[in-house]
Amino acid sequence: MHSVSALLFSLVQTTAHGATERISRRLRQSHVKKRRADDSEDENDAESDDEVAASLRTLGKDTIFLACSTELKPAVESAGQVSNSIVSFLLERGKSATAGSTEADYKAVFDTLVTDLVAVFDSPEWPGAALLLRSAINRMVRRPLSDGH
Repeated sequence: MHSVSALLFSLVQTTAHGATERISRRLRQSHVKKRRADDSEDENDAESDDEVAASLRTLGKDTIFLACSTELKPAVESAGQVSNSIVSFLLERGKSATAGSTEADYKAVFDTLVTDLVAVFDSPEWPGAALLLRSAINRMVRRPLSDGH
C-alpha cells in the first residue's frame, strides 16, 4: 500500500472518531435513567464497571439500537462526505490530464488509490477503504451516464 493511500484512508476513518465513546456515554445515561426509574438503589451508591456492564445488558435491544443509530449515523455521513470530496477532487483535477502536467499527478494518485482500495477494501484494519471505494465507483458510474445523455 502506498503512503498517500494510507493517509487518505486514515482521513476518512478519523472523521468518525469518538463515535464509540459517544455510544458508551449514551448507554450509561440510559442506565442511570433506568436505575433511577427502578429506584432500587441509592443514587450515591458507586457501581463497579462490571455491575454497570451487567446492567447495560438488561437495557434492551431497542435502547441499544437507538443509541448506536443516533451516534453512528452522523459519523458515517461525515465519513461519506469526506470520501466523496476526496474522490471528486482527484477526478476533477485529473480529468484534463496531459503528459507532464500537474493534473497527470492527480490522475496517478487516483489510479494508485483505486488499486490500493481494491487490495484492502475488505480488511478490518482499513474500514474507510470500503467507503472510499464505494464513493469512487459511484462517481465513476454516475459521470459517464450524465455525460452520455
